[in-house]
Amino acid sequence: MRKGDKVMATQLPTGTDLRLKIDSERRRSERGAIEGICGVIRSNEQLCEYAEAVHISIEERAVVLRGEVPSQSLKIMLVAAVRQAGILWQIKNSVRVAA
Repeated sequence: MRKGDKVMATQLPTGTDLRLKIDSERRRSERGAIEGICGVIRSNEQLCEYAEAVHISIEERAVVLRGEVPSQSLKIMLVAAVRQAGILWQIKNSVRVAA
């Protein structure tokens, strides 16, 4: 190397860049988890007709289920669907059972 040559180094993300990269990867992971859960619900004979009635979100690394289904057994099946999708995070099942 001659005097005055510049060395190009690979820059590692720092500060804000690193935080943005981690946030982007987390959002991608959460979106994939939600898509997986939706796929399991849609493919389940008993749950598929309620797929549009259930809202799924990720909040503070927990899967949150909201909406309404006609029976307690369907509400319980939603948790099983989350697990079947391979999600091991905490589940907050706030789905209401219709009266």
